[in-house]
Amino acid sequence: MLSKEQLLSVCEDLTHPLHFIWFSIGNEYGVKPSTSDPKTFELRRNDFLALLGRLLNEGRLRLAKNGKFLPGSGAEQLVFFAQAFPRSDDEIDLGGAGTWFFTDACPGGAVWVTFGDDGQETFLWT
Repeated sequence: MLSKEQLLSVCEDLTHPLHFIWFSIGNEYGVKPSTSDPKTFELRRNDFLALLGRLLNEGRLRLAKNGKFLPGSGAEQLVFFAQAFPRSDDEIDLGGAGTWFFTDACPGGAVWVTFGDDGQETFLWT
């Protein structure tokens, strides 16, 4: 499991698609993009899903597919995402650059939520 400092490092720039988070977590484990590391895959998977859940619960992230927000609570979306998540680096990579995140098999992509000075939500669709 990543330390608090490592999680803060991963969360420094939350404006990109989800594969950036996946690769940032891998980087914290010393795993380069498009590299298979079965020894740490389950740890990285668990860290990714835990962080996804945290960001959903904090309201900093929403998940969407084809221009529509996914239905259900953040917890329900996380369960759905976890069930669909690949079981190996090879299933994520699909030939390069974490392409699973851009396939129909991936339940949704990141929509980052920020709040203006007036408290108004702003969405950054990735």
